[in-house]
Amino acid sequence: MSELSERQKKVQRAVVLVLFAMLLFAFNMAPVYSFSPESANEVFLTSLNGLREKNELPVLEIDEDLTALAQIRAEEVITKFSHIRPDGSRGCDLVLAEDPDAMCAGENLVSGKRMTGTYAAKAFQRLCGSSSHLKNMLNSDFTKIGIATCVADDGHVVTVFLFQG
Repeated sequence: MSELSERQKKVQRAVVLVLFAMLLFAFNMAPVYSFSPESANEVFLTSLNGLREKNELPVLEIDEDLTALAQIRAEEVITKFSHIRPDGSRGCDLVLAEDPDAMCAGENLVSGKRMTGTYAAKAFQRLCGSSSHLKNMLNSDFTKIGIATCVADDGHVVTVFLFQG
């Protein structure tokens, strides 16, 4: 094997340094995407209503009162992932107790390890893969929804969907 000339070694070093500098520049210039609970909720609502439209069902209207109740549930669920509330009642009972005009209610819960740009899409796919969650999402009796996403200090994420009809 022939040895590299001094000039070839210098060219190699220069190429390596240029490539290294390009990598550093690329990583520093890469866009940083922050994904908030609010943007996740928007993705969930859009995905859910798209699913309902495909199944020839009316879209669900976001309801501020249901969203406030969903936020309460999300804060409960972030500490203990359960449809049973700390007081022993079911999550959907919260809807029925707060609105005497409610004829029916449902609750979907989903979680993830951390909030990323793909959290909502992946979580929605998991919900669609569950017959009980899909049943709530395609229930023609439901007309309103509240959605809340909560992020724990350790980065764990939960989303609560409260349905009402």
